[in-house]
Amino acid sequence: MGSSYMSALEVGGLLGSLAAGFISDKAVAKQGVRIYGNPRHFILICMMAGMFVSMYLFRVTVTPDSSKVWILSLGAAFGFSSYGPIALFGVIANESAPSNYCGTSHAIVALMANIGGFMSGLPFSTIAKHHGWEMAFWVAEITCGVTTIGYFLLRNIRTKMGHVSKKAD
Repeated sequence: MGSSYMSALEVGGLLGSLAAGFISDKAVAKQGVRIYGNPRHFILICMMAGMFVSMYLFRVTVTPDSSKVWILSLGAAFGFSSYGPIALFGVIANESAPSNYCGTSHAIVALMANIGGFMSGLPFSTIAKHHGWEMAFWVAEITCGVTTIGYFLLRNIRTKMGHVSKKAD
């Protein structure tokens, strides 16, 4: 069941990355890139909220008697809503950086995503070891919810890095 869940997670992630790119490109084409905020932020916040909901549903509804289809659906939903933001953060970094630093900004975002994913394993497994998996998933769920709320509150910050001329501001 674990390998099936991971496969569903990856398929959901593939579809989520494609959907995030397609939907956010449509939003940018419609609204344009601005100095404050970014049309991609709304899609990013929606996907982060989806990640919170899918983690909550996984923690609350999955039991030893749960349907395999339900567990696989939750895996696909979590993959969809967690891989999309990873792709969007890289695109937003490219759009926000001065043209001569686009590759560097994207590389830093990718590096930080990998380091964050790697480093989250130790506290997560430590909580699970001492307090059980339900508590570990609850902590991850709350962390995701707080991050989503924080990102929602900061959605209209100045996104362009570097010098911006008075005319463009």
